Amino acid sequence: MTLTQKIILIALLVVGGLALIVGFTLMHYIGGFLRTVEEEKAQEEEAPRQSEDSLPPKSDGKTNTNT
Repeated sequence: MTLTQKIILIALLVVGGLALIVGFTLMHYIGGFLRTVEEEKAQEEEAPRQSEDSLPPKSDGKTNTNT
């Protein structure tokens, strides 16, 4: 194997290693982002249920004068 071939092989290995590192890092961050989006969606779905339970009964603002 000539010196040029060795240099090219080493360069390809370095680039491949960097590609793996970048790929794993992106998968980690994208996975965390998707998990955060799912959690926020679940919280938004729960928020109306919790607020309905804590609100007093609704009234139309009119007083009953038929006594």
